[in-house]
Amino acid sequence: MAAQAYGSPMTVACESLVRACVVRHAAKKLGAEAAKRQSAEEIGRGFSWTGELAALLEQYENERKAYPTLRDFGPKLAEFFAGVAAKAGPAEKAGAR
Repeated sequence: MAAQAYGSPMTVACESLVRACVVRHAAKKLGAEAAKRQSAEEIGRGFSWTGELAALLEQYENERKAYPTLRDFGPKLAEFFAGVAAKAGPAEKAGAR
């Protein structure tokens, strides 16, 4: 990620959310195939977790009574990103500093 100018974990998380939102938008407005293509594009750019994050955002969309705001859903997002970080290889972890 650092090679793409995403040098901090917060920047990577924010950019990941933007990309996952684009996938969700494609799904809602253009259909499942468009979402699949968009997800593949993001994965090709190094955001390998985009599909999983988009699925998590779909959960947020579907459970708005339980999570009225994105802040309320924040612990789920933090857990997700902790899992992504735990799976990252040493080179990815070193580049995110």
